[in-house]
Amino acid sequence: MLTRQTATWEHVKTVSTFEQARHLLGLLSPAPDASADAWIAYHRKSAAVYRRVSKTDPDHQHEATGYAAAEEIYAERIGRKAAS
Repeated sequence: MLTRQTATWEHVKTVSTFEQARHLLGLLSPAPDASADAWIAYHRKSAAVYRRVSKTDPDHQHEATGYAAAEEIYAERIGRKAAS
């Protein structure tokens, strides 16, 4: 079983369901006090994962697509805030 200490972005390549993606991405999230760059990278990578999963998990296509859009928005907002 993967944990925060053992999960890596390499593991993400193996997920094919929305549930797997949510679980693994939760393990990979940066520390709350991580830099804006770390959070932006995380949200962008997460968006890509959810976009991919939307094609491999048809029962959760809409949720995955929505999560991908939300992750992109989070990355954009953090980027704007860091730039100001």
